[in-house]
Amino acid sequence: MGPIAAGTQGLLLGFGAGVMLAASVFSLLVPGFAAATALGLGPAGAALVVVSGTRDAVATGIPLQNVPEGLIVAIALVTAGYGRFAAFAVATLSGLVEPLAALAGSLMVAQAEAL
Repeated sequence: MGPIAAGTQGLLLGFGAGVMLAASVFSLLVPGFAAATALGLGPAGAALVVVSGTRDAVATGIPLQNVPEGLIVAIALVTAGYGRFAAFAVATLSGLVEPLAALAGSLMVAQAEAL
């Protein structure tokens, strides 16, 4: 596989950015505002709900965002001259950071609640 053409790279990066933006809006913002409205909260309360996130929205939004994020990492590495397997491996490992950090955060919250 040769270098990725600038137009193709721009198209792929734009697609990745669009998917990440859509995941943010449809998986985090819209459900957050709906939850705030259901709770009878005003704009400030809606902002708090969106920032804190709802459990289902966050559980859906993170994996949706990881796929295009990994593609962007892989495209950048292939463009820099790395092989396809190495780019895939690094992109996969970069996506594994979030679930591991989420597990660590969950354990810390469970310990803090016990206090």
